[in-house]
Amino acid sequence: MLLNYPLVLLALTASVAPLTLLRIAPLTLTLPFALSAYLFVAHTLGAPDQALAAALLAGTVTALVGMFCVGLVSDTYVVPCLFYALILTCVHGNKRGHVVSVLLY
Repeated sequence: MLLNYPLVLLALTASVAPLTLLRIAPLTLTLPFALSAYLFVAHTLGAPDQALAAALLAGTVTALVGMFCVGLVSDTYVVPCLFYALILTCVHGNKRGHVVSVLLY
């Protein structure tokens, strides 16, 4: 019975794994950027006493920018689903809107 709804078919074909990987990816980039900033400041600039602060700053900025981009992408993913739920609720009453709300979260 639920397979008659087009959104359920869409949800069955598109898995949740890409969004999960998208949330993890920016956190994996913080270590290489922090390490490269540490090496650059310590060796190229010749300031080993400032290298730790530069590495922490580079890692934090990388994580913040990455999580901001993840938020934009996940919001872009959710907005069409919400509009689809709104259209279903307005056109068909509240008969099929619960299916969409269950699939979003």
